[in-house]
Amino acid sequence: MVLDACAPQLKCTNFQLYLCKTYSMACISDLLHQPSIELVPLWCPNPSASIRWVAVTEHLDPTPFLEGGELVLTTSCGNPSSPGAWAEYVSRLQTRQVSALAFGIGPWQRKVPRALLAAARQAELNLIEVPEQTNFVRISRLVADLLQEEAEAEERLLGRAQQDLIGAACSSTPIKSILTKLGDIVRADCALTTGERIIASPPTASFQADELLAAVKRCGSVASSEITPLQTLIVLPAGSLHASSTFLVVKAAHALPQWTRKAISTAGLLLQTAQASQEKLAATRLALSRRSLELFLAGDPHTAREIYALAYPHSKPLDSKLTVVAVKGSRLQLERVHKRVENSFAAPTRLTEDRLHILISPSALPLLLSHLQDHDIMTAVGSPKRQQDVSRSLATAEIALKKATAKRPQVSWEEVSGNSIMALVDEADAVCWAQDFLDPLRSQPQLRTILSAFIGANGNIAQVSQETSLHRNTVRMKLEQAQRLLHINLDDPAARVQVWFSLRALE
Repeated sequence: MVLDACAPQLKCTNFQLYLCKTYSMACISDLLHQPSIELVPLWCPNPSASIRWVAVTEHLDPTPFLEGGELVLTTSCGNPSSPGAWAEYVSRLQTRQVSALAFGIGPWQRKVPRALLAAARQAELNLIEVPEQTNFVRISRLVADLLQEEAEAEERLLGRAQQDLIGAACSSTPIKSILTKLGDIVRADCALTTGERIIASPPTASFQADELLAAVKRCGSVASSEITPLQTLIVLPAGSLHASSTFLVVKAAHALPQWTRKAISTAGLLLQTAQASQEKLAATRLALSRRSLELFLAGDPHTAREIYALAYPHSKPLDSKLTVVAVKGSRLQLERVHKRVENSFAAPTRLTEDRLHILISPSALPLLLSHLQDHDIMTAVGSPKRQQDVSRSLATAEIALKKATAKRPQVSWEEVSGNSIMALVDEADAVCWAQDFLDPLRSQPQLRTILSAFIGANGNIAQVSQETSLHRNTVRMKLEQAQRLLHINLDDPAARVQVWFSLRALE
């Protein structure tokens, strides 16, 4: 009897075989549907079982001579002496994971023993009857032909896959293109990871990041495969990126033929090359980015724009007005911020031992500052200036940076310049000077209040009188007293500036 489960497995004739889901390795169903040998499936629960080779044996225990995946040909099974011995024989074959047992009938045995058929059914082992007119040599030759066809098909598959992977590596985004193409080839989810995060993966990937990262940690720094009935998970070292070891992870919901594993190895080598090239390009871009900023600061915006276009060829031109952002922090924090800015913005940057300077369009400032606030740094935004005046924006950023504190890590020139010349003086120095200047008034706070009102009213006695509820003559008398104590003349604009500065410093 021929079971429906043994329907033929179609072969794909398209050269792009890896895109065809009907492609399969040489398997039991291929033999069952060869009319020249007329095999009869007696029990065939797994017709898609692949065949590695043919083994002809009459041993009662042939397992020492088997490796797994063989089609076992026999005429006696070693002549088991009891029904229980037939079950033991089948169990031994199943333990070796053979593809099928083919029993030859003839004058020596007119039909397959019932005990053998029962044992095969119990163990879910493929059992085939070989008719008397079919000799084992013909079966062996046919299997050899099928295996040769399979090997040639795999060579074609691998060659085409390698060509496509190399083509992907030549694209403008080689890492993502290689992963996408590899996923198409092996019909699996692919990702490039470090031990801590996913670096890149195709947009169609549906894996759980935690599962992939856990697999990477289990493998250490060597290649590994985890194969279960439900999935195949392969981890392959793939070089390094930004001083971190990287790994190619492939997760498939099916077994992977040998040629696909070679394609995965090819992808791993191409990813190593792509990452090395990317690091060299990144180093070149950083050098060009730094040079562009330095030329802007030197007052040469024309050359600076040319260098910027080389560093960021796919970005739009810089705005006519630009702002310098100055960042202060530890070297480690500055390097992390630098890397994040480079990955997120097409902005000229310069990293020194204790500073990171970023040149950016004012419209992009909110997004940049939102990226920077996650780091343990202090940030100051300079005033927007024309491209030829970028050095002035840097100067204002550095002045504003002096006002940044742990409680107020982000400041801008616009905020601090509201204090005018106060922004130019160190806060501690200003407070010290103001306390010394106003010390003669320490025991007479009313005089300090009247001075403050006088400066705020721009010297208008009537307005001071109204604000303090004192008679005008009293106000004049108090102001004369304050002038004597401070040794100043309030008719002198410089003296008024001194009073204003000291009062603002102590606010």
